[in-house]
Amino acid sequence: MGETTDTSLTSEQEYAVLLKFLRKQNLKETEEVLRREAGITSSDGLGLSDHSNPAIYKHGYESLKNFVENSLDLYRSELAQLLYPIFVHLYLNLVTRGYVDIAQQFFTDYHGMQELFYEHDLVRLRGLTLPQHLHGCDLVENLCKSKHLVHMCAESYHSLKSHLQSHQLTMILNVIQERMIIEVFDGAPRSKQELMNKAGATGGEASRAGE
Repeated sequence: MGETTDTSLTSEQEYAVLLKFLRKQNLKETEEVLRREAGITSSDGLGLSDHSNPAIYKHGYESLKNFVENSLDLYRSELAQLLYPIFVHLYLNLVTRGYVDIAQQFFTDYHGMQELFYEHDLVRLRGLTLPQHLHGCDLVENLCKSKHLVHMCAESYHSLKSHLQSHQLTMILNVIQERMIIEVFDGAPRSKQELMNKAGATGGEASRAGE
């Protein structure tokens, strides 16, 4: 669903200076060409697809959370299925990249809103604070080898896709593409009770290893 930009933070800071100069000179066409070539999506020159900028993790998740919370009641329960797996993988990405303090703050900010049936896994995740803690951890291995499976109706899916693309939430799109499977069905969205009956596993309703 999305594209990944591997531009380093240093390179984007240099681009940001150049883009600022082009805007000041009112060279909009040249600015836009440079922005496209560099894969920069935001007005300050720091693209949201850049994993080297840890601020994008909170920005992306906060946007997703607000989107889910403000969705129509009819679709909210289906969309809320995304919150836990995306939270987990963003947290693990932060730990992997050595953003220890930012990872802990991210965990503190958002672990309390996760469903109670994930409490055991959350307790374990809280203890994974350094990159070396991830090696040999069966929970992490399971999360990485199996994709989290979510079912949702077409209306929920198209609403989600529209939000992520219009807000350029490439980080979230990448997590969905790499770590999740969304199976879309025609018909009415399922109720919270129907979803609760199937939810709670680390891999979602069912996991698919190796995909």
